[in-house]
Amino acid sequence: MSPAFSPSRDGYQALVDGNVDQITVTPTVPDSSAKVTVNDMEVSNGSPSSPIALKPGSNSINVLVKAPDRTEKRYVVNLVRDIKPDLSGLTLSNGTLTPPFGTVGIRPSLSNIIIGTSSSWSGAPVTVTITDYTASVDNRVTSITVTPTAAYR
Repeated sequence: MSPAFSPSRDGYQALVDGNVDQITVTPTVPDSSAKVTVNDMEVSNGSPSSPIALKPGSNSINVLVKAPDRTEKRYVVNLVRDIKPDLSGLTLSNGTLTPPFGTVGIRPSLSNIIIGTSSSWSGAPVTVTITDYTASVDNRVTSITVTPTAAYR
């Protein structure tokens, strides 16, 4: 959350990865007789809210504190669920896709790949992302349909 929480500030920003689809908020108030709601649902002091579903992109989370004298203070967190577009499938109506979608393949004309070097390599896995494919079809085929399947991460 940015900036760090301060009772005098009422607006905040936060960013979460695309794989985070829900979040809870744990409000803490100094006066135990104050009432707290998170997105209009009452929450006990120091306890997590019910899970809040996050849609891709911007989400507003409203925290309202009501003091015993009926004064109110509203805090708003603009939480962004950072979704990155991706493909989960790619098919052709006719022909062959090379390499097949979802597999790691090296083209025969490629003689080497330099991923990088480091004197402190940790043994972490290496990810190879293929974004170029070749479609091969019989010479009698006059058209093909390419069907992408969208995914988000």
